[in-house]
Amino acid sequence: RRFAKRPKWELFEVAKDPYCLNDLAADTKYDSQRNLLSNALEEWMLSQNDQGRSTELAAEGRQAEWKQRQYRLRDRQKAGQEGK
Repeated sequence: RRFAKRPKWELFEVAKDPYCLNDLAADTKYDSQRNLLSNALEEWMLSQNDQGRSTELAAEGRQAEWKQRQYRLRDRQKAGQEGK
């Protein structure tokens, strides 16, 4: 949950700021670049049927189900080995 309070946008000039310490997203000088990148991201998300946060939450739910299946399989395998 460390990203729960991340800003909506982050923009860095990586060539000059390789450690990404100076967030330029709020600087109006970069509005056109931020808008260009935002539009490109939105188009890509639509092409991938990515619905943002709801897609991530659904994936987390599937991950929990998958882990439970793995635990059950592991337990069955252990039970089968003990019977030999």
